[in-house]
Amino acid sequence: MLVGVRRDEVYATPLLEAVEATHKIADYVADGDYASAISARGHGFTTMVDIYRMLSEARPSVAPSADAKRIAVMHAGALAPGMNQLARVAVRTGLDRGYDLFAIQGGVPGLIDGDLREVAWSDVEGMAHTGGANFGTRRYVPVDADLYKMARTLEENRIDALLVMGGFHAYATVEMMEAERRRYPAFNIPIALLPASIDNNLPDWPMAVGSDTALNTIVSSIDMVRMSASASKRAFVVETMGRTCGFLPLLGRSPAVRRRRTCRRRASRSSS
Repeated sequence: MLVGVRRDEVYATPLLEAVEATHKIADYVADGDYASAISARGHGFTTMVDIYRMLSEARPSVAPSADAKRIAVMHAGALAPGMNQLARVAVRTGLDRGYDLFAIQGGVPGLIDGDLREVAWSDVEGMAHTGGANFGTRRYVPVDADLYKMARTLEENRIDALLVMGGFHAYATVEMMEAERRRYPAFNIPIALLPASIDNNLPDWPMAVGSDTALNTIVSSIDMVRMSASASKRAFVVETMGRTCGFLPLLGRSPAVRRRRTCRRRASRSSS
């Protein structure tokens, strides 16, 4: 059996079946049937190829219409790696489907103050290679007095849908907006939440955007600390983010340290 991960779940496949499927891809390529070779890699691979082709184009594949849906994109909460990349994909995907895209500047305070601007295809060029959040974000959860201004901003700009990207503050903001839909009809629109957090402490989400980058940075830093301490006996305390979630400290231990501990255990067992 071949054991792997498919859609965040452990999945087992008969080994011979997996080998045959792999050989078929080479046959498709040799015959020049590239469409079948791509589809044989699975739905996820095909989707990523389509997304790459769409993002690499110089302009949208469709022209905007007068009655196009108006979608707003907003960051909320603390910074997380990948926020600019998320915004770029969201903007270009929406424009490629004929929607009008708007960026809310400065997170939730920008929504309260009505700070929106329309974004075009070229406005997000180069954002995939920059850190931070070009649209701005703030660690702010709206209070009851802010809801009216938020609703007015959505109504005045005729926003048909809202995409919020962030961590705990984004969760709290979206929950409040959905809970107040009876009082404020402007919130009765599709509201999507995309988790992005270094802490990876968001409920019902196994891996938030940004947590994997943070984990890689921690592992690399601990490796460098370990090498600096190889000449003498030292004790280092490494502090990570994560709030009350132990994801980063648990998985951030250097693989080399774990291997060394395993070797020590084996040596102690053999000596005993």
